[in-house]
Amino acid sequence: MSSFYWTAEGFFMDDLFQAANGDGPLYADKHLVVTRTEMPFGLRFAGEIDISNSDAVGRVLRAIFPDGDTPHLDLSRLSFCDISGIRALVDAAADLGDGGRLLLHGLPAQLQTVLRVTGWSELPSLVLCQCGAGHEWISSAGMAVSSPDHRGIDASGAPFEAPLNVPPAGSGEVPFDSESLLAMRGVASRFATASGLPATRAIELVTAVNEVATNSVVHGGGSGVLHMWENGGTVRCDVRDAGNHVAPLAGREGPGANARDPRGLWLANQMCDLVQIRNSGDGTVVRLHVKAA
Repeated sequence: MSSFYWTAEGFFMDDLFQAANGDGPLYADKHLVVTRTEMPFGLRFAGEIDISNSDAVGRVLRAIFPDGDTPHLDLSRLSFCDISGIRALVDAAADLGDGGRLLLHGLPAQLQTVLRVTGWSELPSLVLCQCGAGHEWISSAGMAVSSPDHRGIDASGAPFEAPLNVPPAGSGEVPFDSESLLAMRGVASRFATASGLPATRAIELVTAVNEVATNSVVHGGGSGVLHMWENGGTVRCDVRDAGNHVAPLAGREGPGANARDPRGLWLANQMCDLVQIRNSGDGTVVRLHVKAA
């Protein structure tokens, strides 16, 4: 049985889809071989990408991945990639549409440098994954191997323990206790609406703020302070209290079947785009992020 794949000299859609369902490469020329991966779903690149094959690489990416998908690209065996090749990746990521992202794994140092210098590393649709740095064991050729880039447990967790920046000057500040939660919700609702949040997102943010503030009343000393500000289309709310939060996975694990199990922080995580929790000697702060769009 013959293999079907694209080459720099010619390629056909029928050949591509037959290759996608088989074991052969999706693309091959004298510089580059592209094969598919199943776990995770995506493609593996081995060789070099330059102006001679970057257009073909772009067409492969656009044909294989539908809109809104989140494919993984293994670039660990890519020895060289020029600007035209990187542009093919950037264009393919943009073509994924709303919610789609291109996850890049194993980027060579040269490619990381070019992406950083060009500013393309900041594109939301192009994600530079550091799997080896965050995981002690990684999969290679179907086998579990020790990652040479693993930073260790403490270093991997350090970004999640660093202090949050102080709310900007002029941010709304609302003290609250058990008697003033209603008034606090009203202030939060008006601020969310004035900041451009759609009605549904504004209600979700107010719900999250109320749950976190209620935790402050019940577990954080009976009172707290809400700070609110908007930046770059994202509304941020800090709930600060005198409590001592110590559970690292609070709000990250689903609640149990018992109706009395805590649900406030878990609900906040479902309502918001991001929830950050920090603890210091002065108490605990929970920061909620909700994007306007």
